[in-house]
Amino acid sequence: MAETYGEAWIETARDKIVALLSALKTTMASGYDPTFQAVHERHTVARLLYNTIAAAVTIDLESVIESDKEQEQTSTHTGYFIKFSIRVHTNYSDEYSDGQKQARLLNSIGNKLKANYNLGDNYRMYDIDDLVVNQTFPETDTVGGAMNVIVFVVMGHIQE
Repeated sequence: MAETYGEAWIETARDKIVALLSALKTTMASGYDPTFQAVHERHTVARLLYNTIAAAVTIDLESVIESDKEQEQTSTHTGYFIKFSIRVHTNYSDEYSDGQKQARLLNSIGNKLKANYNLGDNYRMYDIDDLVVNQTFPETDTVGGAMNVIVFVVMGHIQE
């Protein structure tokens, strides 16, 4: 997998996580409680349906860091850690913030990601951490919980 310019490989990492989250959403729809009704690829587009008990899940890029380990570096290949934040939006800011519901949703997401740590195409789950509940997200006027997910990938670069 080689990239000359652009960041399509970062979007590929995000898309692989979104696919897992969408599969989890489908699984949870058959009787899990709590559940979520939507997966969005940006935090700023979280939408909740009024009069439902379902939450929304969003994912957004936090950072990309080049690995400094020699075994992950060659003249044409570089390892990268791609950090995403995942949020569960369980209610609007002026409503009740249910930390237990948020923790259960984040735990379900973490379990799904850990069970599928090999994302294929040189992408691997590296770490899942910083689970925090009862947060307010002003850009969407929602409350919920958040966690960080780090994906590791080794990319080949075309030499010019």
